[in-house]
Amino acid sequence: MSHKLSFGDVYIFNAKDPHKISAISEKNIILTIQIDLDYYKKFFRKLDVTYFICDSFINRDRLTEELRYLRFLMTRIYDLHNEKNTNEVSIEELVKSLLSFLTDQFQYYTYSRNKTDSYDIFHRQEIR
Repeated sequence: MSHKLSFGDVYIFNAKDPHKISAISEKNIILTIQIDLDYYKKFFRKLDVTYFICDSFINRDRLTEELRYLRFLMTRIYDLHNEKNTNEVSIEELVKSLLSFLTDQFQYYTYSRNKTDSYDIFHRQEIR
């Protein structure tokens, strides 16, 4: 799957899915953060089967406060990662904040395998 991103877009994808991300303009900066699912799913129930949908491309003319804050958290993780004397605990706490924010603001659904070996989908209000 190929995605063209423009200013303000936030796209979250599963690292195991084939994907290509490019910018519409050379002036765009694309920030990629890879989160270790196996590590963080011990802090967030059902993280491995949760989908986050930002829909940043729908309202191109305005960025919601939630998207602004999401971008801030991602940028802060990037900045901390690039600091010379980075404290790994600080990065871990910030990633937890990011995942918590995503769960609270952008979680759409999760799924689980049932007894008949098919999948049940649970919408956000059913997960909590």
